Amino acid sequence: MARHHFLYPSTYGLLISLVVALVIFGLLVTYSASFPVGEMFHGNPHYYIVRQSIYAGLGLLAMAGVVMVGYRRLRRLSFVITLACVASLAAVLVPGVGEMRNGATRWLSIGPLEFQPGEIAKVGLVLYMSAWLAGRRNEIKEVGSGLLPFALVVGLVAGLIVAEPDMGTAIVVGAVAVAMFFAAQAPWTHLMAVLMAGGLASFLLVLAQDYRLSRIHTFLWPDRDPLGEGYQLAQLLTAFRLGGLTGQGWGAGQQKLGLLPNAHTDGVFAVVGEELGLVGAVALLALILILAALGLKIALESPDSMGRFLAVGVSSWLAIQTIANVGGVTGLLPLTGVPLPFFSYGGSALVSILLGIGLLLSVAREASKAPTLVGGAIEVRWGGKV
Repeated sequence: MARHHFLYPSTYGLLISLVVALVIFGLLVTYSASFPVGEMFHGNPHYYIVRQSIYAGLGLLAMAGVVMVGYRRLRRLSFVITLACVASLAAVLVPGVGEMRNGATRWLSIGPLEFQPGEIAKVGLVLYMSAWLAGRRNEIKEVGSGLLPFALVVGLVAGLIVAEPDMGTAIVVGAVAVAMFFAAQAPWTHLMAVLMAGGLASFLLVLAQDYRLSRIHTFLWPDRDPLGEGYQLAQLLTAFRLGGLTGQGWGAGQQKLGLLPNAHTDGVFAVVGEELGLVGAVALLALILILAALGLKIALESPDSMGRFLAVGVSSWLAIQTIANVGGVTGLLPLTGVPLPFFSYGGSALVSILLGIGLLLSVAREASKAPTLVGGAIEVRWGGKV
């Protein structure tokens, strides 16, 4: 009797179900966290949820498009896509082209379309690095053909993002690339060299800007200045204390009513903690981490090395960005301002992560069709022998 692999109906279907659940959950949280600021700045409590719903629809359509095209076809375009990402990152820095908000130039406007190239670059880099690593399996252990090209590409993308400035996103991009480099079985000496170079660069960048030093001071001494540089962290932690075990109820939180800065963006996890309590916060984290774990399962089932690297890249992206955001708002890590996947308000971030999920689904779809040799017969993973 043939041994059946139910990757397509189980992992693939569960992945879609999780994504839909996260999008719906995220929209509910976005509405609750954003209606006060929508009313305050736009005279419309529905301002942000309407926009985020449109972004979610566009993101889901883009995700479906990626699945239909397939990652193998996209491999041929990976270099062009990455060039476009680098060009958009460079364009942001051109005076009069990039749009400045809150002291950072991170947005481009093309007609009615506004987007953050730094968010889209995450998808482009994961796609390109997957194709590049898959094509250099025998050369990845060499310095000239492995370590140096890897460091140059990642350094270029991260450097342009830092220049916006957006050090948090640059750290996420670098960490995801290192995870993929590790999955490609790069030598430990190369991995350590990359980590040491990244750590030194981060240290120097922190020293170069007072606001970055301020975040480190707040992380190390959170109670030193609760009304000054430690105000945001103090309000974030207050939200969690008010929420307790089960929370105050969806929409009933008080911290978002002008006390908690950026409640609908990088502080949204604190809103969840206040309104849904520890139970809701843990449920949110569980959904995201289960999604990341499914991605690693797909990596193990991938029919080729590019699919494996893609799955590792998207999974590590989800996990690393979630850890960075949640660690920051709970005081376990310095605040970085990176969005919480699916939950922080922002069209570029939501569309970007859904594009990444599309790549993950594409790998799962191909894995479900790949034949495997079992007991002398070729077995198709979704059942039957041929």
